[in-house]
Amino acid sequence: MWSVAQGAPGRDHAMFEDAASWDKDDLALIERTNEYLVLGEKQVAIASIKSYCVEIVQERDMDGLLAAAGVLMNLAMIFLIGVMAFGWRQNFLIAVVLMMALGVASLLELFNAGVSRYQKLTIYHDQGAPITFTCADPGHIEELKAFLEDREIQQI
Repeated sequence: MWSVAQGAPGRDHAMFEDAASWDKDDLALIERTNEYLVLGEKQVAIASIKSYCVEIVQERDMDGLLAAAGVLMNLAMIFLIGVMAFGWRQNFLIAVVLMMALGVASLLELFNAGVSRYQKLTIYHDQGAPITFTCADPGHIEELKAFLEDREIQQI
């Protein structure tokens, strides 16, 4: 969640890499503006914000399902080769059927997996690395975007 706070921020201010980088000019800037934006654990003086960018991210989590299917199918083949070629007990065929079923189920889940969508707002400011705010609810991003537009901060 994001919020706007009054007064000087704590020592974990996002504008500065560490406590040793504080100097009197930076502190004076914060005291003059007396307003800063809080994004989770990160804080940035509103006067130092130069621009922001909104992105819609879409992704499908395929890696885990694909890895599980590959591992299960390979293990099933190892057990099948062991039973057929090396004379292992035929009880191991139960493991082959179970592993093949789980591997096929993983592949079916892979093809039915939906797309995960979320929005990412990146704030660029004078000092330090850009701050990224990510949220699955587009309403939160729109509120933050409206807040930044009210302050006449340009979107890139």
